[in-house]
Amino acid sequence: MFIENLGMLDKKMLLDSVPKFDDEQLYYFRREEGNYLSFAVKNGKTQELMMNCSAWEILQLCNGEKSILEIGEEYKERYAYIDNKANYLKDIITTLCVFDKIWLISWGNGGSPFMLSAEIGLGDGYTLTWAKESDIRDIVATYEKYVGNEGYSLHNCPNNKFKGLSEYQKETSLRSKLFFYKEDFFILRNTEKEIVGISSVSNNYPDTDIAEITTLIVPDDMLEAVLLGLEKILKENFLFDLSKLRLKVIKGNEKNTNHDTYEKCGFKQTALLKDEYGKDNDLVFYDYFFEGVEG
Repeated sequence: MFIENLGMLDKKMLLDSVPKFDDEQLYYFRREEGNYLSFAVKNGKTQELMMNCSAWEILQLCNGEKSILEIGEEYKERYAYIDNKANYLKDIITTLCVFDKIWLISWGNGGSPFMLSAEIGLGDGYTLTWAKESDIRDIVATYEKYVGNEGYSLHNCPNNKFKGLSEYQKETSLRSKLFFYKEDFFILRNTEKEIVGISSVSNNYPDTDIAEITTLIVPDDMLEAVLLGLEKILKENFLFDLSKLRLKVIKGNEKNTNHDTYEKCGFKQTALLKDEYGKDNDLVFYDYFFEGVEG
């Protein structure tokens, strides 16, 4: 999830981060009147955009070798004759945040400093980590490795019923989900720090204050720990107020033993739509109510 309030950023991590301007992502670029530049990005998520020359100059300084702090010092030195007390660093950080969102900035180790990061322990040496941009390839590999494995619990929200998990097995799709669709990913690691599971949560803020678990692919014996971990990590770190964590599942003729686990983890059945996915295949809503919300 992108951090919109820059005051919440880890300042040291931010200043030490090394950005690189990916000019290859531009397929259209033109200088306009009034010191403006028009451009468009290959990813197709934007129409033609405009930037001023100051933003363009900042991007040119992002060569993949200098940290944000070093870029700030160089930029300030260039313009000290105009105002040596101006907060040029703030302008640089704001500019990078904007261009990071449209995929024109890549980062070294650690990924984007503008993405939320958190980790909690689940016991027995297992951890649940809020994934960042740099984890995308590991997420893709995990979906490909464990889908269909015996001994694994798999949840794919009904909205994806006809898509399967194919959209979660493409790097471009995952990056798009992270940056545009408000979908967040959580990595399950074992005692050897190996990735053994993935979960994802979708949130359409500000349209709703409900977060929905969209996918789960975790070992059977870790399902309860992961669900409880998701509740905890969202409650402690989510950027906006949430009322519920929701699971929507199809309950039908196929045997599914996870419903008891959902309830054991604090989820309550709040709705049931009979035959929503065909005869005897009901859509069931399970909600976990965060503190202060009436269930």
